[in-house]
Amino acid sequence: MTWLQGSGEQLGSGRVYPAGSVNDRELMGCLQMYRRRVASSYRGLKGSELGELPAGEFHVSPKVDGELWFLVKRDQSVVLIASNGRVLSGDLPLLKEASASFGSRAADGFVIAGELFGLSGKGRPRVGDVAALLGGDGDVARLGYQAFDVVSVADYGTPPDVYSDRFAELQRLLSDGKRVKAIKTAVTNDPVEIKSHYDAYVETGKAEGLVLRSGDGRVYKVKPSFTLDCVVLGFTERAEDREQARSLLLGLVREDGSLQLVGACGNLGSDEERKTLKSKLLPLVIPSDFRQVSGSGAMYRLVQPEVVVEVECTDLQAMNSSGESIERWAIQWSEEAGWQPLCRVASVSLIHPRIQRIRSDKAANTVDARLAQVSERCWVVGQKEPASATDLPTSELTRREVYTKEAKEKTSVRKLLVWKTNKEAADQDFPAYVVHWTDYSPGRSKPLKRTVRLAPNAVEAQRIADDFIASKIKKGWQRADRA
Repeated sequence: MTWLQGSGEQLGSGRVYPAGSVNDRELMGCLQMYRRRVASSYRGLKGSELGELPAGEFHVSPKVDGELWFLVKRDQSVVLIASNGRVLSGDLPLLKEASASFGSRAADGFVIAGELFGLSGKGRPRVGDVAALLGGDGDVARLGYQAFDVVSVADYGTPPDVYSDRFAELQRLLSDGKRVKAIKTAVTNDPVEIKSHYDAYVETGKAEGLVLRSGDGRVYKVKPSFTLDCVVLGFTERAEDREQARSLLLGLVREDGSLQLVGACGNLGSDEERKTLKSKLLPLVIPSDFRQVSGSGAMYRLVQPEVVVEVECTDLQAMNSSGESIERWAIQWSEEAGWQPLCRVASVSLIHPRIQRIRSDKAANTVDARLAQVSERCWVVGQKEPASATDLPTSELTRREVYTKEAKEKTSVRKLLVWKTNKEAADQDFPAYVVHWTDYSPGRSKPLKRTVRLAPNAVEAQRIADDFIASKIKKGWQRADRA
């Protein structure tokens, strides 16, 4: 078996393809486009929502708890390739079998998608079994592959539009497979039969869910909902009612005691429940050197890690649509320093989260709100390893202008700051420049307003800064930062 990183490396049969060659770009583009397209087409359903399915025919399959890999016939060889460029080739038992069936029936450039899974001998496959077996912890003969779609045909040509035709092709290519075969599938338009499949696979614990592919191209993942006990790290407020929380920033506790961000949730329940959350969190607000912005652009108000909430989800994901690991910040709390950022580490995204209740009986510790809650549903690389602080270059102030205006014995202040972060090369989350505008007017109901703009270079940062000055500094304002 050969385990390699990058699409420009060995792809089986000993041949090495130069990085950046036309063939590599075409192949990896094909795989990544498929993953993005499929990821965007999935709709999540809970088992209790099967009655919401539209009428029509469905291909019904169990959801295998594994990793998405592509079986590729290339240069008369069969290899497995992940959408991030990792490659499996050589004498892997399942590849030997695939070469005998798929390899003898498919033309070069034929690509199929499926789940690579592992059998631990302890119940149904779990996604962590794949990483364990590929990492040398176990017998690779326990690896299997269940194909569910045709990505491309000969020479990366377009496969049939209709899923039933693509599935028929899978059955032809893998008809005599044992380790490598087409996913077990039933075809039905009967909602009662779909429910019986859900009961047979999911309710009995034989599969983590169902996948339903409709005739019109829609794909549904049907799973039972589950809950996580998460620590509330911050909140934003509703613009229409400041007494209500709009969104919660959530985290789980790593084994070293640091907090791992796992996402946010805006589905908080009724107006009264939102008010209750806001009133409970407001007294816990603290200054913080760590900043996090919500999806709406509002800055989270960070709080002490005291409130634990029960969060219902339909799924967890550890990779984005490009097959890259989802990374989020690990942060450290102390009474003296508040929240301090440590480093970005592999994390997860919560799918369809909803706050169920405040868990007043639980605390933000390595037992009640542990990161290990996700391990049965989603493999997170390095979740047991300590999260150590990352030293980043110091930011430098490149422009500062302060203006004041006197009116009715009150002083208004407007201030411009332009920061060069020096961090964009070390961490992709940092912009090259930050432009910060402060507007303080003691006569307003909310005296202090802040506006932050990001820029990729010095020219754009100065343009944004000049626009602030031109639009905000009019007659009556005096420069105040000069001696």
